[in-house]
Amino acid sequence: SQVRPFTVIDFGAGGEASSVTLTEVLLDGTDVTADVVRSSNKTKFFFAPTDDLALGDHTVTISATKAEDAAGNTNVADITLSFEVIERNTFDIEVFGGWNAMSFPSDPIDPDLDSVFTNAGHDAVLGFDPGVPGGWRIATRDVVSGTFTTTSTNGLTSVRSTQAYWLHSNNFEPINALLIGETLPGAGSPPPIPFIMTVPGMNAIPVVDASRKLTTGDAGKNIQRGGSGLQLGDYISIPHGVVYIWNPESLEFESALDTQIVNTGEVLFAEIIPDSSGNTNPIFP
Repeated sequence: SQVRPFTVIDFGAGGEASSVTLTEVLLDGTDVTADVVRSSNKTKFFFAPTDDLALGDHTVTISATKAEDAAGNTNVADITLSFEVIERNTFDIEVFGGWNAMSFPSDPIDPDLDSVFTNAGHDAVLGFDPGVPGGWRIATRDVVSGTFTTTSTNGLTSVRSTQAYWLHSNNFEPINALLIGETLPGAGSPPPIPFIMTVPGMNAIPVVDASRKLTTGDAGKNIQRGGSGLQLGDYISIPHGVVYIWNPESLEFESALDTQIVNTGEVLFAEIIPDSSGNTNPIFP
């Protein structure tokens, strides 16, 4: 599902193969040798397409005689790698009739409300923003146009990973959103470090996956850090009091312990405790 897949060409080490030169590398028949980078050990090469690849089958080829070792030996036949680029899977959140608290581990590729909440039965979305009166930005679905609108100054128009949401639904249709995945070697900019601003008192805190690896498939996957599930007390690493998680089945807030593992799609309703100056720090997921 990567549109710029990273390819490693490794000739191993030892003997005359201690140094290899490539004079031609083809991607789907087009010469991309200029974009192939040789490692310092001179036997391993790296390649990432400079443009997004179309969905479907592709082939990376080193034609016969185009790889040569230090003694002048060459490959007697084509070396090929065939692969298929497939559509990226959506991130799927189960929805119950009524109010649902939810978050997204990464920003949607298209953050517009109408692109994320596509089901007509999802008729209201609130995004937590303590900087506005009431603490929430609100959008409702217009019954005539079928799109989300807002008549308030502090309206909601888009979705981002560092904001928590309430969704009201008249049915049980899930959310299926395409999210931005992990930063790949060929990316034009480095990966961002997300942060979540907090204020004294109760905050609605989204669960963000800083690695952006858990951005496809069903919500509810454990956030990982250091090879193990990330505990709530480490996720909310600033001083805090009680924490609740909304259960849409039982229609109640359930207490959450610092030892619980945080999961994608959740919202942590947490009491954030200010310092002596009345300030709080951001959360770095």
